[in-house]
Amino acid sequence: MRALRRAEIAGLLASDIVAHLATIDAAGYPHVTPIWFLWDQQAFRLTSWAGRPHLRRILANPRVGLVIDREVVGSRDGGQRPNRQVRVIGDAELT
Repeated sequence: MRALRRAEIAGLLASDIVAHLATIDAAGYPHVTPIWFLWDQQAFRLTSWAGRPHLRRILANPRVGLVIDREVVGSRDGGQRPNRQVRVIGDAELT
């Protein structure tokens, strides 16, 4: 997969699509949660309801991953389903 151009990254980050948030449970297993996001040019803002399991996991372990991706329509090469994606890892902060 080729690296995305800045305009492609900006387009993905401005999209009205669901991201996938990965959190880690107490036993060390990952959990992936579909979640709405907003990129404010400095940080990702995610929406959620108080008390949700992924929020409890973040409180216990703030290390997370986030993926925003979109399939490239009509572009199949050799049966592959290419997509454009932005992947981020870091420590989450609940506000």
